[in-house]
Amino acid sequence: MFFIGNILLKVIDIYQIIILASVVLSWIDRYGEMSVTKFIRQLTDPYLNKLKVVVPVGGMYFDLSPIIGILLLNVIRGIVVKIFFGF
Repeated sequence: MFFIGNILLKVIDIYQIIILASVVLSWIDRYGEMSVTKFIRQLTDPYLNKLKVVVPVGGMYFDLSPIIGILLLNVIRGIVVKIFFGF
């Protein structure tokens, strides 16, 4: 059981890093023209689009989906820890 729990935790950690990379790349490559940006968006967009919340700030829009997505993954991480490790 510990093996499966550890694998699930690593997958969650890696996906959180990919989401953070997506956020950073959205600042660098605004229009998503780089192949790395396209690949990372293919990994994160199906998940983040379900959580999309856009807040108008001044004359711009702020997308809260990466923050909500990471928070939700942290909740899932806590559930995995309780199930597999009993903490």
